[in-house]
Amino acid sequence: TVVAGPAGSVDALIAAAREQNIFARRVNMEVASHTALMDPILGELRTALAGLSPRAPRIPVFSTVENADAARRFDADYWVANVRNPVRFSQAVAAAGAEHGTFIEISPHPVLTRAVSETLEFFDLGSSQSLGTLQRDTHDTVAFHTNLNATCTVSPPTGEHPPEPHPDIPTTPWRHSRHWIAQTPAQRANGFEVRRRQPTPVPGTSPVP
Repeated sequence: TVVAGPAGSVDALIAAAREQNIFARRVNMEVASHTALMDPILGELRTALAGLSPRAPRIPVFSTVENADAARRFDADYWVANVRNPVRFSQAVAAAGAEHGTFIEISPHPVLTRAVSETLEFFDLGSSQSLGTLQRDTHDTVAFHTNLNATCTVSPPTGEHPPEPHPDIPTTPWRHSRHWIAQTPAQRANGFEVRRRQPTPVPGTSPVP
């Protein structure tokens, strides 16, 4: 659950929740969107977006503004409602989770992944997963590729696979031949005479043939 409003009221609610051992924290936001505090700017926002002519989306869109079955125009009125009205978060997540299994939050640090996971669990939507992209105080490349790898380990990609028998692919041809270094007579090296090693005679011994 996300609550927005005057800073003092939000802080008081967080304190009350923590007294009951309920997890609560403040999100670093500068404005209280989706509340009556947005009313003074709605007229100006509607005017600024009046000439908006959006095209129909090519991929499915699960709206957090309107009912799941509502026709969406994505015009000025839609975006004004998006700023002012409560977020239909669970509705959108449940609708998307019924058709898809992986949720990816694109942000500098995960904020909604836990809420997405809890919503998916509440609606019993199988083995869905919620992942971030980056992580605060970590190496961006490492964090991104770690999450990218998780999308495949939890939900491996599937696709068409030809039935057996599989194509008979030829193995690598090997040429079994030896390439030993040929023995050559010793040569001079930088003015030094290179000779075959000779055993050092030791008194009272004889060489073994």
